[in-house]
Amino acid sequence: MPVSNPFPQATPLIPEKPKLETVKLDPVKLEPVKPESIKPEARPVAPAAPTVSIPAPEIPKSAPIARSIGKTLIGNSVIIRGDITSEENLQIEGVVDGSIESSNDVHVGVEGRVNATIRAKNIVIHGRVIGDIAASNRVELAPSALLQGNIRAPKLAIAETALFKGSIDMQSRETSPVRESKEKNVTALETVEK
Repeated sequence: MPVSNPFPQATPLIPEKPKLETVKLDPVKLEPVKPESIKPEARPVAPAAPTVSIPAPEIPKSAPIARSIGKTLIGNSVIIRGDITSEENLQIEGVVDGSIESSNDVHVGVEGRVNATIRAKNIVIHGRVIGDIAASNRVELAPSALLQGNIRAPKLAIAETALFKGSIDMQSRETSPVRESKEKNVTALETVEK
């Protein structure tokens, strides 16, 4: 006796592949675009902001033009061995061995240690300086200052507790030749009178 299948025949789950047809296309002819044929898009132009002109203040011709003078700081961890030339103000908190020349001011801070000759317009010492100093305007020794060297300046201020060992020459550079010529005239008169 033949065995019958109780389940009906199942249809396959995988669909059949579709058949591809080949289509033949006509070739397309491309031509280059000419720059004249491209037109830029018109964009709306925003109205310009109103301008206000303020006249510059007039500077009198006799007034000198002011230059800003900078300040150079030599920090307390810096050691310089050599010559320093500057047109700025110098603030020395570190160690300098050599010479210092500035057309402006030199300040030696409390922590400053200078073993050098100093030439400047104004010299203010709060720390220790070993060497000669010459100022065209003024020298100031603060209460904590220690100076071993000669001072040459027309103006001098020494605090009560400042330590100083050296000589002082307070002849200004401008008047020293005049004083020397007067001294020569006086000695010449003394010799004539004898």
